[in-house]
Amino acid sequence: QKYRGSERYIIAARGLRAIAEEQRLPKRFELNALFGIEHWQRSNTPENEFLKKNELENKLVMNDETSSWTLEDILEVGGGCVYGRNEFNSYVENHGIYEALTTEFIDALADECHSVLASCFAKDALCLEVGAGDGSLSYYLRERGGLNIIASDSGAWRIPPKFPIEYLNASSAIKKYNPALILCSWMPSGVDLTKVFRDAPSVQAYILLGEIDDGACGHPWLTWGVPTTSSIVQKNNTEITTTTPVAPYIADGFTRSELCKVSKHQISRYDCETFLGNSHTVLFSRGSRN
Repeated sequence: QKYRGSERYIIAARGLRAIAEEQRLPKRFELNALFGIEHWQRSNTPENEFLKKNELENKLVMNDETSSWTLEDILEVGGGCVYGRNEFNSYVENHGIYEALTTEFIDALADECHSVLASCFAKDALCLEVGAGDGSLSYYLRERGGLNIIASDSGAWRIPPKFPIEYLNASSAIKKYNPALILCSWMPSGVDLTKVFRDAPSVQAYILLGEIDDGACGHPWLTWGVPTTSSIVQKNNTEITTTTPVAPYIADGFTRSELCKVSKHQISRYDCETFLGNSHTVLFSRGSRN
């Protein structure tokens, strides 16, 4: 509530509406200027996101005076993750946006999708987006990036569509369209759809966008191959042994690699001044990518 309704918020919202009326996406410099986030720089130091929280916790341990603390301080030390955020975070949360779409991001993602299809000898093959939400990502990949892509969504979250959506769950959509490449942006936390992707004979690769490994997207083990306690500890009668299991995607014959040319253009609702880098774009390919 601190930022919603501020002068910058109102001006930024108007600016984005004007850009949308031109039937285009904002360029990154426009997004930066509207929200005053030019100084937010992508980094590989996620611990920076919690510098303020750690500082406040240390003050509590030292029994420092807290009467001068602001509401923001209290929320931050309680795990609210508000420090370093501004109108950008408020805007994307209010509008249900997880990944901010810019021309640079769409262009880079479209280029990688075309490259993946070409490497699979399926240059003009169909792509399918699963969990497409309002359909924006597929629309701009198709209209701006020239990708042959269908947007599908189960409709479970009842997100109002902005662009055409095929309302099918993942299994039904894959069965109907037999895509060579699947895209999934911000798969719900604790949910894994990738087994369905890998089991489809037509699917040569899939691309996941959002937080990775033990983040807020998918399942750490089933989706990303990051071992959890339940995946590495096996009980044999009274003896407990720890094993190093094979990640499900590896067992199914897929390889994993980050698409850094895309990731560098990403900015998500959870990014902030002290850490921009929560969201990534990761490719899983059947066999080895040439």
